[in-house]
Amino acid sequence: MNGTVLIRAWWACLVCAAVAIGPAAAQVLVVGQSTTLSGPQAGSGEPMRAGAKLYFDSVNAAGGVHGRKVHLISKDDQYKPELTEKHVAELIEKDDAIVLLGGAGTANNEALLRNGLLERAGIALVGPRTGGTALRRPFNPWMFHIRGSYADEVTKAVEQFTAIARKRIGIVYQNDNFGLDGLRAAELALARLGLKPEFLASYERNSTEVKKAVEQAVQAGTPAILLLTTTGATAAFTAQYKAAGGAGQLIGLSVNDLPAIVREIGVQAARGLALTSVFPSPTRTDIPIVKEYRQALARFGAEDAAPSTTALEGYIAARVIVEALRRAGPNPTRASVMKSLESFGRTDIGGFPVEFGPRVRGGSHYVDVTIVNRNGQVLR
Repeated sequence: MNGTVLIRAWWACLVCAAVAIGPAAAQVLVVGQSTTLSGPQAGSGEPMRAGAKLYFDSVNAAGGVHGRKVHLISKDDQYKPELTEKHVAELIEKDDAIVLLGGAGTANNEALLRNGLLERAGIALVGPRTGGTALRRPFNPWMFHIRGSYADEVTKAVEQFTAIARKRIGIVYQNDNFGLDGLRAAELALARLGLKPEFLASYERNSTEVKKAVEQAVQAGTPAILLLTTTGATAAFTAQYKAAGGAGQLIGLSVNDLPAIVREIGVQAARGLALTSVFPSPTRTDIPIVKEYRQALARFGAEDAAPSTTALEGYIAARVIVEALRRAGPNPTRASVMKSLESFGRTDIGGFPVEFGPRVRGGSHYVDVTIVNRNGQVLR
């Protein structure tokens, strides 16, 4: 084989290789996500994934970002930190994710900081679905929070209780970093008012075994109960507590998916359950981002898909990611996406302000309270 033939053969190999890797490397911007898509906590992860995909589908239908499509790869970690670490490593090393969309769970996200995975890859994680203090203090540059902290939420819940003269407050918490973080915030909020919890009851992580907590709550008979619990456990506790004759006002945190709870236990059992919310209600069509989300849901969502706050959270996180990709230019890298997020400043995301800066990662402190009415509707 002469030199010319060798050169042609070599060039043909290069062309074939370029064709093989071209769509992934040159045309698609991969957003990676590890979250809980199955098991008791699926209600915390699946709606957020679906909401983010709605926005990415909308962007892709309009031509993508600088002509490139956004491809979301979501992997099921079953709310297990060890699977979160494994999946995020795969998303970075094998799937070549340029940025990460946050998943559910304080412990899951803590694992990514503890093992230094984000730092080694130099990759940003946007919108972790947790308000855990340990992810915010001490400062870490890799996680960009779009939701308020658990301290913000718990303070709002305590204020809500005491405003209606309910000062005997019990607490049910998940026995892990998430629950203990919320418990510390609740005790501080109560102490500022000269109060202490009337009772404390716990259950184990990734479980819906709340029978003992229900028994403690019913026996205590407090008029108010703060639930530092996640979707599956909140549903189980609410149903069992009411079935046992419990009549206290229940308030949980925004990590719960309220429509999923209503579907799980029915309207009668869910009636009166309140949740703090770190995003606007999906019924607030006077807010541009909510109106936009509902239009995307009608166009790209499943036929039976109903609006939810958790899905709206995913939609807003996806919009922040796309804005960062746009600002990073036509050839974004992990480093340039990080830089564009750091220089975000105060940005209006359809009536929902988000602010990031070189030393600012807590993008929002919005907190409201929603409640299930007699018809199963979620009202603010």
